Amino acid sequence: VLTRDGWVKRVRELKDASSTRTREGDSVTDVLAGNTKSTVAFFTNFGSAYVAKIVDIPASTGYGDPVQKLFKFKDGERVVSALSMDPRLKPAEENLLAVTKHGYGLRFALAPHVEVSTRAGRRFAKVAEGDEIVGVRPAPDDGVLVVVSELNALVCDVSEVNVLANPGRGVTVIKTAEGGNVLGFAI
Repeated sequence: VLTRDGWVKRVRELKDASSTRTREGDSVTDVLAGNTKSTVAFFTNFGSAYVAKIVDIPASTGYGDPVQKLFKFKDGERVVSALSMDPRLKPAEENLLAVTKHGYGLRFALAPHVEVSTRAGRRFAKVAEGDEIVGVRPAPDDGVLVVVSELNALVCDVSEVNVLANPGRGVTVIKTAEGGNVLGFAI
C-alpha cells in the first residue's frame, strides 16, 4: 500500500483499500499485489526508479513507514507511480511512458527496473530545472491523453513519443502556456 504522502507498508491481505490506516490528511494512491519474492518499482518526480523486494517493505498494521526510509531520496523527491513486478501481474508492455509537468514525454525500457536497485536507485529520465515527472504508466501501442492546467488536452499515438536507451529529457508532447502545467495523462 502506498499513500499520497509517501508512506508505504506491506499487508498480508487487504479486503478494502479505504479501510487501511493512513495519517490525517493522507490517502491511499496505489495498492499493489504480488508475492513476497517479487519486486516493486517506485518512480519519482526527479526521474529515478527505486526497486525493492516486496518482502523488504516493512509489514505494518499501522500507518507504515516513509518510503524515504528504504531509499536515498533527494530533498523534494517523491513517488509519483509504482508498479508491481510480480510475473503474474507485471505489465506485458516492454516500455513505460513518463510525462513531465512542462509537457515533455519519453518512453523507456521496463527491463532494467525489474531487478532490485541500490538505495540510490536508477535514473530513467533527465528532468530540467523546475520540471518534474507527473507519472509513469505502461506504454502499449495505443493513444495517450495529456491534460494541462489551461484546460487544454491532446491525444496522440504513444508511438510518437521516442523510446530512449539512456536517461534523457524526451520530446515535447504538449506545449504548456507560461505558468501552465500538465495535470495528468492516461493511456
